Amino acid sequence: MNGKSPKITISPRPRHLLRSLLMLDDTEHAIALGTSIGVFLGLTPTVGAQMLTVMILSALTRRFFRFNVMAALMAVYISNPITIVPIYWALYKTGSFFVGGEVSRAQFAAILEYNNFAEWWNTIVELVIGLGQPLLIGTAIIAIPGGILTYPLMRWLLQWFRSEAEPQVVEDSTRTEQTESMVA
Repeated sequence: MNGKSPKITISPRPRHLLRSLLMLDDTEHAIALGTSIGVFLGLTPTVGAQMLTVMILSALTRRFFRFNVMAALMAVYISNPITIVPIYWALYKTGSFFVGGEVSRAQFAAILEYNNFAEWWNTIVELVIGLGQPLLIGTAIIAIPGGILTYPLMRWLLQWFRSEAEPQVVEDSTRTEQTESMVA
């Protein structure tokens, strides 16, 4: 931790996103907690409001605990325009297993299409009212464990990455002997 933050770029590749998370300049706890909060929020039906939710959560919890906001903001991108339909569909189907639900995948995908703020608001209303109970139950079943499991996984990855990144000082015995003979 040299005091300089690495250049953060948002990349569509999960590998680059993970590398950016691992290179954040903060404690392992703060990064892992931020990542787990971001994954949890990314797996909730808060389409379009996840980044704002991270910022509000950061402001509300600052007196009690601290998490790496940048890690949370990067991790919410687990749900993006490419993954939003499969993730929300999995949430809905999981919940409908317990409380029933009769929306087809095509209908579900159509609900998640929007082009402006008014359509985005209609999407949120339809998610909450039209699909609410199965979607919320599925969210509890998937998002809560997803967020919880992310924390130890991210801590382990950070410890491994940082131990690999530290320069290994290996003394070369011949170089040491040559240096000692030159000094004598």
